[in-house]
Amino acid sequence: KRLERDWRALGVVPRDHRDRLGGLFTERCAALDAAIDALPDPRKIEQQAQIAAKTALVEEAEALVSVEDLSAALDAAKDLRDRWRRAPRVPREAHADLSQRWRSAMDAVFARREDQRGERIESQRVLLARAEALTGAADPVRAADAMKGLQRQWKRVGSAGRSDEAEAVWQAFRAAADTIFERSRTARLEAEAKNLAAKEALVTEAMALAASG
Repeated sequence: KRLERDWRALGVVPRDHRDRLGGLFTERCAALDAAIDALPDPRKIEQQAQIAAKTALVEEAEALVSVEDLSAALDAAKDLRDRWRRAPRVPREAHADLSQRWRSAMDAVFARREDQRGERIESQRVLLARAEALTGAADPVRAADAMKGLQRQWKRVGSAGRSDEAEAVWQAFRAAADTIFERSRTARLEAEAKNLAAKEALVTEAMALAASG
C-alpha cells in the first residue's frame, strides 16, 4: 500500500519508460498481492487458537462427569469455571455449540452433588429416627453409648449442605443427642446418690457394731 501511494505521488516519467515501468510495477504488485493472499490470516489463527482453548476446557468438563471421586470432580469443576470466565471470547459461529456442551457438562457434574446431598440427607434421617427412638430408652446409660455410635456414623455420612432441610435434620439430631446425654447424666447422678446413701448406711451399721463391742 505504501509503494502504491508513493508510485501515484511521483511525477510523470519519459514516455519511452512509462509503459515499461508501469508494466513492471503492476506485475510486481500482482505477484506481491498473490504472496500476501497465500499467507495465513493472523486473525483466523487467533480465532482458531481461541476455539481450541475453549474446546479443551469443554472436553475437561465433559471428562469430569465420569470421575468417581465427586469431591475431586467438584474442585476441578470450580477451577474450570474460573478458567472458562478468563478465556477469550470465540467467534459467534463456534460460541453456541461450545457453550451448550459446556453447560451440559457442568450441569451434569453439579447435579451429582445434588444427588449426593439428597442421599446424605436420607442417611441422616435414618440416624435421626434411631436417635429419637433412644430418647425414651429404659436404660439411659446404654442409650448414651448408642448415641455416641450414631454420632460417629453421622460424621462418616458427611455434610448434606446448608439447605433449610439439612439444617432442620441436624438440629433435630443434636436435640435428640442432648436429651439422651442429659438423661444419662441424670441417671448417673441418681445412681451415685443411691450408692452414697447405701454406703453411708453401711458405715452407720459398722460404727454401731464397733460401739457394741
